[in-house]
Order: sequence, then structure tokens, then C-alpha cells
Amino acid sequence: MSDAAEKLPNNGHGTIPKGLIPWKPGQSGNPSGFNVMHSMMRRVREATNNGQDLIDVLKELLADNNPVVRLKACEMLWDRGWGKPKEPKDEAGTHKTWDISKLSADKQQELINVLKVILGV
Repeated sequence: MSDAAEKLPNNGHGTIPKGLIPWKPGQSGNPSGFNVMHSMMRRVREATNNGQDLIDVLKELLADNNPVVRLKACEMLWDRGWGKPKEPKDEAGTHKTWDISKLSADKQQELINVLKVILGV
């Protein structure tokens, strides 16, 4: 072990890098309150006409020839417009999942048509 590593304090999870001052329990690790995600979301909204440009792209993809592309656009619009549904659980409490890519082409098209009506496309 190097002399420098021996002089660094140990936080119970390994040595603390030199110059880093760990906070104490109950103390905020972000005392200034700056939230990087809020800043990023604000910039994305400003750059995309408050998200309308992104919606327009997804609406265009609903007319794509590839059913996988159409289905993914539907999924993204649905998840962001109404929120992702909570995963249903079976009697044992484990999550059930549905793979919509396993739907027949007719059922996929039916789902796309329903979402187009909802979105007014």
C-alpha cells in the first residue's frame, strides 16, 4: 500500500479520495439544492418547443411502413401521455408482463388504430 493511500481516511467502504470531504449522516450531499435533471429538462423543453417537436416526430412514426416502428411510437406516446401502467402481479406477487411484439399483425394494427384515434392522427 502506498504512503498516500495509508494517510487517507476510511469510510467503511474503502478509502476516501484526497480532497473529497464526505458529509455526515443527516447532512445533504447537495446543500445548494441544484438539480441537474431539472436543468436538463428545462433545456430540452426550450429546444423542442415544450416537447411538441418530439410529439410531432412520434406522430410521424405512426405512419411508418414498419409495424415495429409504429408500435414503438405508440408505446412511447402512450407511456408519456398516460404514464406507464403499473406492472400487474399474479397471485404469488410476481410481475406479469406482456410482450406486444408477440401480437399478431392484425392486433398490432388494431392497437395502432386505437392510439391514432386517441391522438387525433
